[in-house]
Amino acid sequence: MNTAALSRRLFVALMPGEGGMASLQEHRRHWTWPPGVRLADAATLHVTLHFLGDVALAQEQALVSALRGVRMAPCNMTLGAATVWAGGIAVLLVDHDHALARLHASIGLTLAGLGMRLDRRPWVPHLTLARHAQGASPPTSDGPIEWRAEHFSLMWSRPAPLRGYVPIATWPDSEQRQAMVSKAPDTG
Repeated sequence: MNTAALSRRLFVALMPGEGGMASLQEHRRHWTWPPGVRLADAATLHVTLHFLGDVALAQEQALVSALRGVRMAPCNMTLGAATVWAGGIAVLLVDHDHALARLHASIGLTLAGLGMRLDRRPWVPHLTLARHAQGASPPTSDGPIEWRAEHFSLMWSRPAPLRGYVPIATWPDSEQRQAMVSKAPDTG
């Protein structure tokens, strides 16, 4: 039996909107990249909140339902320090944000409640720009990139030959966003 067909490789992430995406692409153009670098697909740049690995398709619907219950306050993201980690991974580190830390913790509790195994390593929020980037040089004059994250997504990391990231669900969803708007105080 092919167990790969019965599961999908999943992660929970924050995806930048169009403005954030444009800023990230512009920033990435100012790096000096070595030959053989593999730039991350611009359309799928993200900050991973939790990597889940292979999740059985039978468990996926329970995961979607549970994540729908996570409440998210907007996160004011500042992507500041640019560096290349061991293994040649070029990243932008995310400055500390209390709302982001609360979201990460809340999602972690939800996942643990489902019996999912969480990464034991300390979480270092970052956005991966490229792989195989040993010897890359970040720009020296670019300032931080600001981005307001207002939703998070459960993502599927498709295997070869299709490769790429596909959103399975995003929260708050349109129904939840409409409820938030209707509960907002009238400032008029």
